[in-house]
Amino acid sequence: MSGDLRVALVGAGYFARFHAEAWRRMNGAELVAVCDLDLAAAADAAAGIEPFTDVAAMLDAMRPDLLDVATPLATHLAIVEAAAARGVPMVCQKPLAPRTSGRWCPGA
Repeated sequence: MSGDLRVALVGAGYFARFHAEAWRRMNGAELVAVCDLDLAAAADAAAGIEPFTDVAAMLDAMRPDLLDVATPLATHLAIVEAAAARGVPMVCQKPLAPRTSGRWCPGA
């Protein structure tokens, strides 16, 4: 759908499926890809759109307008950094990282 916000989702677990359904129902948004380490889970959650197992590859191939991060906490920082490095805006389940010390911490 031309003009829609092109959204890519990282995660295909329990909560990520709610995110996928919300993006599918939202006027003005189009879910264009789903990424999960488990390709079968990604394909199932993708429901006919492109599944990926590598976040960087998905971001490079699909060039989404927005990345939705719905993965376990320990994975958030690396995914957010990959999106930020490519200039892709994102929404991420809180918190971004398990602690404030480290390489990068928004708001610090």
